[in-house]
Amino acid sequence: MRRWLAICLWSLPLLGQGEDVMDEYEPIALDGSRLGWQVDGSQREAVRLFYSVRYPSPAVANFWQGSLADCQPGETLPAHRLATLRRINWYRAMAGLPADLREDLAATPKAQAAALVAAANGRISHELRPDWRCATPEAQQGARFSAMALGVSGVQAVDAFMRDAGAQNVGANHRRWLLYPQTMRIGVGDVDGPTPAQRASAFTAFDEMYSGNRPPLARDFVAWPPPGWVPYPVVFARWSLSLPQADFRAARVSMLRDGVPVAVQQEPPSAAAGEPTLVWLAEGLGDGASWPCPARDTRYQIRVEQIRQGETERQIEYEVMVFDPDTAHASRHEARVLGPAQTALSGALFSVPALPGATGQQWRALRVTAWAPQDSAEADLGNWRYQGAGGYATLSTRQPGVDLQSFRLAHRHMGDEVLELADSPVLGAAAALTFRSRLGIAGADEQALVEIRPEGQAHWTVLTTQRSAGESRAVDALWREQRIDLRDYAQRRVQLRFRYRFDHGAFYSPEDGRVGWFLDDIRLEDAFRVLASTEPARVEAGQFLFAPDQPGAWRLQARPLVYRAAGEWGALWPVQVD
Repeated sequence: MRRWLAICLWSLPLLGQGEDVMDEYEPIALDGSRLGWQVDGSQREAVRLFYSVRYPSPAVANFWQGSLADCQPGETLPAHRLATLRRINWYRAMAGLPADLREDLAATPKAQAAALVAAANGRISHELRPDWRCATPEAQQGARFSAMALGVSGVQAVDAFMRDAGAQNVGANHRRWLLYPQTMRIGVGDVDGPTPAQRASAFTAFDEMYSGNRPPLARDFVAWPPPGWVPYPVVFARWSLSLPQADFRAARVSMLRDGVPVAVQQEPPSAAAGEPTLVWLAEGLGDGASWPCPARDTRYQIRVEQIRQGETERQIEYEVMVFDPDTAHASRHEARVLGPAQTALSGALFSVPALPGATGQQWRALRVTAWAPQDSAEADLGNWRYQGAGGYATLSTRQPGVDLQSFRLAHRHMGDEVLELADSPVLGAAAALTFRSRLGIAGADEQALVEIRPEGQAHWTVLTTQRSAGESRAVDALWREQRIDLRDYAQRRVQLRFRYRFDHGAFYSPEDGRVGWFLDDIRLEDAFRVLASTEPARVEAGQFLFAPDQPGAWRLQARPLVYRAAGEWGALWPVQVD
């Protein structure tokens, strides 16, 4: 998808004061200092948690209430605008800036009208022509004072502005406006047309604080990526350094990666947008390239020399640690509950150790009972549920070696055919999944996978995989007894599934009863079914009182909060209540 980005460099607009859109960050302090989201960039785990909890933004469906055909700018849903502001504040917090941006409700309609014109005409300009569709005086004012993008909207537009790809974005002007320290309010306009070329964004570039005092910062420069730990998905090919009253015309940038020199391509310095800024391309990447996932934590040392500030020459040195937030690491921690293994109905106190980067924690209690599901296909699907395109018999009577019938997964179309455990059990210390399996006739591009997903994780983990060479005979001549050790997931609530995958290539039609993946006699050992769960409650001063309403087997669990947004639940703590 091609994206067009442009930036407006004009004098300060007179924007009205709008009501605050409240979020989890703190209000402006009475003494005039600014607060908001904060993250300690020197701590890998604090940054990882801030990224994993506060960066994601679920899509808001049907967020635009307007019409391209009727030239109605309409408005976007408040949840969509709030998500956009949160994404901007995430970047600002990482950069060490006040992360308390609010919506300017007087500017938003103008930005919305400008975004409509861009989407209706498939082009961006800060000076609208009268003959353009949907052009109005309000749209002209919005276009004149907005950063604009075509092909993206909402949080994707924020990311595109931060990336600032393309020859027309030398100087990273969009990024500089989003990271301008003084800004407190912006107007947000988005249009979601039926095609990428009819999607557009317009964010007012600056507010009435443009010429105000620069707020106190931890360091006097603004860099992206910033000093400290940075997840690789938000590291872009264009690196930048902004500094007030700086003259970068003679400046020189050098970089080391783990002590080895890195290729640097400097771009012409610019003082036109926000603060004077020096931009360079790193690692020989093109301006629109995505940063590669590092095999290990990577340390970059940056030195910018011959910077002039008035009559003074100075240099700036800092380090950026680029890391993969999804990999295991010694610094990675999860919320955990500590306390007695047995208590009475009167209850007991339990503690939750603090986590780097967490602004709070929650706990909950799950009442459980021992559960040992055993499913053969003679009892229909039993404890399992089928998900797929259908159109064939998911219970087969054609396979030898079974009592009457077996479970069957096959493909009529591209996609996944899934048999998933309907419940989400808690696994014990000796948990295991056993089953009988027979992969029949299968295409070389069809894969038989057994997968698990602990509660709170976005992705499934593959436990076993099997595939065919594509021959027109059964892969398994006989049934195979399989046992998968699940002890690594002890005291976790999980989902389990058998997934027959096909996303490209060739497959065999299920009209032939020998085609597909056959399963039978599925058993889960040392598992517990959840009977009831309490509502999450806040941990106060690192502890909480658990006073259950009835005896039995319970599991206690905690999760971190980052400005009231919740992270993943940690391991379960077993408690027997007598």
